[in-house]
Amino acid sequence: MSKKYFEYLNLDNRPGLLGDIATLIGLYKINILQVSGVSGNWRCFLLEGEDQALEAFFQAAARIPSIQVLAWRKPLFLDYLAVKHGQKIQPVKSEPATYQFTRNDIGVMIDFLGEIIEKQSPILIGLRGKPRVGKTESAIAACVYANKRWTLVSSSLLRQTIRESLGNIDNEHIYLIDGIITYTRGGYKHKELVLELVRNYTCVVEHPDFLVNHGLLTWSDFAYLVELRATPTEEINYEDIALSINAFDLS
Repeated sequence: MSKKYFEYLNLDNRPGLLGDIATLIGLYKINILQVSGVSGNWRCFLLEGEDQALEAFFQAAARIPSIQVLAWRKPLFLDYLAVKHGQKIQPVKSEPATYQFTRNDIGVMIDFLGEIIEKQSPILIGLRGKPRVGKTESAIAACVYANKRWTLVSSSLLRQTIRESLGNIDNEHIYLIDGIITYTRGGYKHKELVLELVRNYTCVVEHPDFLVNHGLLTWSDFAYLVELRATPTEEINYEDIALSINAFDLS
């Protein structure tokens, strides 16, 4: 048995079209594991069946005049999230792959981060966004989703945290780093620890701009950048934010 992600666009959004597609799938004895509506007239399915039946269904679906097949592939982790949330997740740019979310999408973002942490560790993730938008809380929730322990290396979530050493460093921990705290308050030993962690273990770095702009990291070090905004039009910049620890007392 194999799994396939099937996505199509309704060209003629007539009543009963979804039922016709589901009936055709059933005729080939293919199981529908999940189905969801995505972005208006887009529909997506997670299917499971014998390879020959899946291929025969695909050939038949490609000839249906009422739909345009957009995707037919072995499911990617983004496909699972699209079916689960009814929302396509696509990068807005590459190198590193950059994904944008708003606070209304925070549940989707947590699942997205959690899937990356669970399946792609060790990895370095940058988390951009203005203070008090929910970055640290989202990173912690993603660790819980991935069933991983988390450690605050530098943070201002509850109180100022600046670690210079850790007793136990391993791949079962996710290390959360606040780039502003590390840059403005971290000493040599702290920054040495941060560099060891980001090079060898899974880390989520908030405000990565500060570490990149001051030479501790480069953008090419990051596998993913995730941006969290209060609103879709909010600009993420730090020019009008005073570089004092009081300005970043909540993430």
